[in-house]
Amino acid sequence: MPKVLGLALLLVAALAASASAATLLAADLAQLVRMSDFVVLAKAESRASRKQESSGLIVTDVKLRVQLPLKGTVKAGETLTATLLGGTIGDVGLHVPGEAHIPDDRGAIVFLRRTANGELNVSGMGQGVLSITGQGNAAVVMPAAPDAALVQPDDTGKLQSAPQAVPSPQPLATLLQRIRELAAAAP
Repeated sequence: MPKVLGLALLLVAALAASASAATLLAADLAQLVRMSDFVVLAKAESRASRKQESSGLIVTDVKLRVQLPLKGTVKAGETLTATLLGGTIGDVGLHVPGEAHIPDDRGAIVFLRRTANGELNVSGMGQGVLSITGQGNAAVVMPAAPDAALVQPDDTGKLQSAPQAVPSPQPLATLLQRIRELAAAAP
């Protein structure tokens, strides 16, 4: 009997571990641009967690200083506030697998969409933040780190693994140009 109990506990532990992961419908770069009201190269200035009135969930507001606007009516130097699911208030925390992480220590390309309650959320959750490493001509955009499995339906509707919008590091100048082209073509 102890052997069966041990196997049962192992199975429960395995299921619990897999339950913490998220699965997101993959968005390519064009989809991220289309679904966003703002696309900006920005740097996080501050963050503060709070309890969201409408849902009661813990959210974190990240104040972003816009360095370069790529889509939307915002200018360099202005700020936008991105509201992310999760955060910590006192000794209570909420982690949402798949949610975006905006780095504090470097710039990022951030795709933002306005919600019905007026907040700005990251488009595509973790897919909508592309961090930048290096500076000047050596600046490189890194693939998103969505903390989730990305999927898309095949021709029969069955979900299959899907690539990221930016699957490998790319020169910043090249990706900025591509985003500008997509934003100009977006409705």
